[in-house]
Amino acid sequence: MLLKDEIKEFLLELDIRGASKESIRGYSICLKIFNEYMCDSTKLDNIKAIQIKAFAKFNKDKRLKIKTQNIYISAI
Repeated sequence: MLLKDEIKEFLLELDIRGASKESIRGYSICLKIFNEYMCDSTKLDNIKAIQIKAFAKFNKDKRLKIKTQNIYISAI
């Protein structure tokens, strides 16, 4: 299954479990950015730790605040 489809399923699961709209929105934003970084065609099973580390460096290089960087990684 593609990452974007897994993200949709995850967000639906959060809603079913009663997560707040703000929590769902936050996850949605972070995971959408990660999906775009991964070129929107990656299968979840193919994602490796090195790609997540590269995403963390990408965000650091964009000079995002540390808190924002940590939120993105936590969402993944």
